[in-house]
Amino acid sequence: MQSPGNRSSKRTEVMLLAVSGMCLRPYFSSFAAVSPTLTNTHVLSGHQVAILIVLPIAAMGLGGLVALFVTGSNARLLGFLTAVLALASLARGFSSPLGLCAAGVIAGLSIGMANVLVPSYVRSYGAREKALLMGVYTSALCAGAAIGAQVTPMILVKGESWNTALGFSAVFPGVAAFLWFATRSNKPIMLTVRKANDMPHWRTFGPLACFTGLQGILAYLVFSDLHPALELRGLGVRTAGSHSAISMLCQIPGALLIPVIAVRATDVGKPSAVTAVIAGTTLLAVPYVPQSQLLSLLIVQGLAQGGLIGLALLLIALAVRDEHCPAITSSLAQGLGYTLTALGIALVLFLRGTPFGEHWEQPFIGVVVAGLVVSGWKAAPQSSKSRCATAV
Repeated sequence: MQSPGNRSSKRTEVMLLAVSGMCLRPYFSSFAAVSPTLTNTHVLSGHQVAILIVLPIAAMGLGGLVALFVTGSNARLLGFLTAVLALASLARGFSSPLGLCAAGVIAGLSIGMANVLVPSYVRSYGAREKALLMGVYTSALCAGAAIGAQVTPMILVKGESWNTALGFSAVFPGVAAFLWFATRSNKPIMLTVRKANDMPHWRTFGPLACFTGLQGILAYLVFSDLHPALELRGLGVRTAGSHSAISMLCQIPGALLIPVIAVRATDVGKPSAVTAVIAGTTLLAVPYVPQSQLLSLLIVQGLAQGGLIGLALLLIALAVRDEHCPAITSSLAQGLGYTLTALGIALVLFLRGTPFGEHWEQPFIGVVVAGLVVSGWKAAPQSSKSRCATAV
């Protein structure tokens, strides 16, 4: 039976996981809501908007790899990272286009490093507990994205400037930073040099990196492009924001329930494949379904997309069991994964600027879904056989 102190500590960990997840995505969804205004008012060109979408995602990949060399207090480090993210988000309220680029790099680095540290909080739990805890964290990610997508258009509609709308996203990481520092960890943050024999084999983190990166392409296409795509379908700014927010809110139950259901299966790869196919096909259907059916389609897409995000983190959590491997495997999987995400989105944005953009984007998403099916299938059995899992 657990002591009251242990139960209180676990409740604190759950709360911190939820708060951390909620602060890491409004940066992206708020910019997606503002980007049509920036281009329509000629504040930024289409190419500049594309750069500002890709830049923080590429920085996330770099931040994930940098986290390989940091050890010590996760609480103190996460407090520092969320404080930096809050400052970067606030700086967007006063920034020129060059300042927005700098803020994007800083925000991406801090988000990438924070993402890597989460699995270390759940390494001591069993598979079902990990699924639940990672579901809570992923649900919070989706909730934060939905809040950013809904609140930002409301600020714009009230007549506030785009700077104010973007700067509002600093509230979430500011609260998270306060709570992390309130844990009062006395352990220092240190740099370490990883040895070659500390690194897991490519067969361990390779499929995880591919699955993380490919689901990230779908996720950030939703975060970055869903709102503008709905406006192109003829929806108003507020209606498009509401539809985007509803879809992202539907990611919450998907992120919470699908990993819990998947971990009960004999092979996590099967539910991963089904979820990937549903998320991809519903995203492809957005430009074509009748406007009256858009909301229903977005609800299904949100459930599947949330499940994919949760499955990516669950597979990483299942792949590692001991004390040092969570940071290493998570860093490699997410660092390389988000680098793949940035490259994929950059390719999509490039194709949109060519005469064949409309024809190539849909086959590209189909290739991404096929890659998710294969990498998810390969990552699932490796998650129970990795070197890290057996080095206890």
